[in-house]
Amino acid sequence: MLAQERDFSEEEASDMILPMVSSRVTPSVVDWLNPSVDYIGHTFIKEVTEKVTVMKGKQKIIKTKTAIRYCMHTAAHPVFVTKFRVPRGTIIPEYLIDPTYDSIAKLID
Repeated sequence: MLAQERDFSEEEASDMILPMVSSRVTPSVVDWLNPSVDYIGHTFIKEVTEKVTVMKGKQKIIKTKTAIRYCMHTAAHPVFVTKFRVPRGTIIPEYLIDPTYDSIAKLID
């Protein structure tokens, strides 16, 4: 299932309480769906700044280059509802960069 995001935080909640962002469906469907499935990923775009050394004649110039990475949260996250049911003791990455079906299937196996 693919879904947009929905903030399930209480509107009158204080700034001290972290928001909970899950699928944009009714709360009753979220309450049923999240415990029923084995894998919940959250996709996001990460902006990465890299330093690149460029030669201009005999002089080295360091420039910054901004790149976009498409990522998917896999491990537990304090704001976004994510989960991957794996055996205890298995360590999974916080997120996958440029996730593909093969990289997700490899993580599951």
